[in-house]
Amino acid sequence: MGCYEKMIPSPKLLCDSDSYCLHNTTISGDFGGAIEVFKEYTSKAHGLDFTEGNDFIIRFDSSLDDSEYCIRSATDKVELTAGGSEGASYALASLVQIIENDGGKARLAEFYMRDKADNDYRGLMIDCARNHHPLSILKKYVDLCWFYKIKYLHLHLTDDQAYTIPSKVFPRFTTPHNCYTEQEIAELVQYAYERDVQIVPEIDTPGHSKAIREAYPELFGAGCEDIICFHAENISAMQEVYRELCRMFPHSRYIHIGADESSIMQWNDCDRCVRYGEGLGIIAEEFEERFYKPWHRAERFLVHYINKMAEAIIEEGRMPIVWEGFSDQVNKYADGRVTVMVFESLYQLASSYVKNGFNVINCSWRPTYVVVPDYFWGKDECYNWDVGTFSAVHPQSPYYGGYFKMDSKNGISGGQLNAWGDFLSKLENGLSEEFVRIREDIPAIAENTWNNTKRGDHMHFLSCHKHCEGIFDRILK
Repeated sequence: MGCYEKMIPSPKLLCDSDSYCLHNTTISGDFGGAIEVFKEYTSKAHGLDFTEGNDFIIRFDSSLDDSEYCIRSATDKVELTAGGSEGASYALASLVQIIENDGGKARLAEFYMRDKADNDYRGLMIDCARNHHPLSILKKYVDLCWFYKIKYLHLHLTDDQAYTIPSKVFPRFTTPHNCYTEQEIAELVQYAYERDVQIVPEIDTPGHSKAIREAYPELFGAGCEDIICFHAENISAMQEVYRELCRMFPHSRYIHIGADESSIMQWNDCDRCVRYGEGLGIIAEEFEERFYKPWHRAERFLVHYINKMAEAIIEEGRMPIVWEGFSDQVNKYADGRVTVMVFESLYQLASSYVKNGFNVINCSWRPTYVVVPDYFWGKDECYNWDVGTFSAVHPQSPYYGGYFKMDSKNGISGGQLNAWGDFLSKLENGLSEEFVRIREDIPAIAENTWNNTKRGDHMHFLSCHKHCEGIFDRILK
């Protein structure tokens, strides 16, 4: 089995041979942190204990992109180059997938490889709010991301059920039975940072916010039942919450606002919300039937809320993300720096968001959702998917029951596997079953977010899948 039949994701350029070489297990180079992580995983996966030396050398190469890497395996040594720490991690993850233990020496084919991802955003989302995921489980997901070159681990940290992170701004937010300590968050942040996995923390507002509203009903719940009220004080307070989130996750490029499935029509029934909106100059306009005046005004309120949260996030030097949730009728009012995760294809299609200047991440219901035990699609369907193919879950979507394919992948930042915990409490070992399903699907998501063009056929992928799963088993054990 050559290198090409082993790796996920498949490399773009690989000159392989049938000649194999044995190398002493010594390594050195420019990326000390990445090397230490490599040593840990190689010891677990292959029983090879690398020490300081020059049989494997990794160097910085300014001609390469930050995430790009090259590997040259020859008879005398193995040379790796990378454009940055991210590329170094990808190069070393590739080695873990293809290296073998031959009598205590590292066995590798002679080859040359050069590779980088087609899409920056390659993600995995875990729902921490509906069911507690201990730190040990989250670290395993970081391991999984490192192994398959998944760059972003999106953590859905709040919802109606819980607010899982500590807050000094609003201490009563934190849900006692489902929360992480400051030390645990710091430990997770460092663990991911060492592996070049970026955490995307999400505080989901203004809907999905029962935990917030019940903690401070006098501020966030006064006037609305199912959504954070649209008041000046609330806007200012939530901006501080997102600023605090930025400080808690100092290495995170993206900060997620949520903004999905919100009962925005309740704002029309709150006199204080309406007065605040009118004071901003927001008026109701008449559009097509499903966007009658009260709905349009509520959408304008939602976009203003998103813009203000985005403003705070951008001021912290980060990039805001939201779930799909506003229609094309208000695109012109929304901050174009907000990236949109499209999951329903209901409010508007991905092509409409892109046409109006928004970057899009493909999170479409099928096949990127894992909702154990009721909904998951498996590695085969994930393999047949690509980042330009969107499905619909809502019956009112024009593509319900089918697929919408983008003519071009321009404007699409990538895609993500999304594991939701709506029904995990029905299972005795829900977290374990969820982990099994994610392990089944994430290799195909990794393949199709790294490569926009298939590098092999389905049987080739299945062979790689089996090989990589065996190695990752050993890492876990």
